[in-house]
Amino acid sequence: MRVSYNISNRKKIDIFTTLRYALVLLLLAALFAYLGFRTISVKDQQLRTDIEKLSYYNNQLEEMNEKTHRYRDEIRVVQKKWRNKVRYSNLLISGKRFNIIGKLDMVEKILPVGVYVKEITMKIGSGAKVLLTVVANSYANLFQVYKKFSPYDPSIASEIENDGIHQARISIILKNTSKEKENENETK
Repeated sequence: MRVSYNISNRKKIDIFTTLRYALVLLLLAALFAYLGFRTISVKDQQLRTDIEKLSYYNNQLEEMNEKTHRYRDEIRVVQKKWRNKVRYSNLLISGKRFNIIGKLDMVEKILPVGVYVKEITMKIGSGAKVLLTVVANSYANLFQVYKKFSPYDPSIASEIENDGIHQARISIILKNTSKEKENENETK
């Protein structure tokens, strides 16, 4: 015994209605597929943009690190130069063996009235060579300078007279006095 029930009003399948439903389902599937692909492509584009930004920032960071290392190296070189200069200056100060100010005072005391120093150049050592350009208001005063500098082995490089003003370039050697030598020995 076979029982078959057909509870529909129409016993035949309506093709147009089925096609409509299928078309609506197909359109919905296409819409969801489009929206999914669009979302994925937007996210993919954002991901690419973020990766490019990250790459750019990484490159900038590497460049900054390279510059930082370069600047640190340059700073080390400059610091080393300055340390060497300071060390050398400190060495000169600590091992000072020649009293420059004292020698200039001595030259000032030797010069007679009416004679002035126009230019002075010093080479410092155990026998300091001093190159002076003196200006005198008379030849007699200039001659007095020669006489007073005679203990210091003077050497006259040039002598000029212009409108009654006498100018001479003199080289003398100022040696350390016995008192300065004692101070030098104490510092050693």
